[in-house]
Amino acid sequence: MQIVVEENANLTHYRVQKDAAEAFNYNVTEVEVRGGGHYDSTSINLGAALSRHDIELKFTAEGGEAWVDGLYMLGGSQHHAHTRSSITPCRIAFRIRPTRAC
Repeated sequence: MQIVVEENANLTHYRVQKDAAEAFNYNVTEVEVRGGGHYDSTSINLGAALSRHDIELKFTAEGGEAWVDGLYMLGGSQHHAHTRSSITPCRIAFRIRPTRAC
């Protein structure tokens, strides 16, 4: 999936992945955030034997911002990998939000 957040625009993106317990799932989301743009992503992953979601962020000008959050509910031998990468001339700061056990 390719997403472009224009200058001073805001985009909230929700993604839900729910596959059969024996499924394999690999997805890439490429996001370009232009000057002053804001991208807010929440990814919810509920299934598959093996699942991976890569998010590639590219900031093209100063003032862009992105928040990337995820929820993973796995059982048994299920495995999920969620990766982030940034391609940018700008300062990068990642914040990990505290989690609580259910």
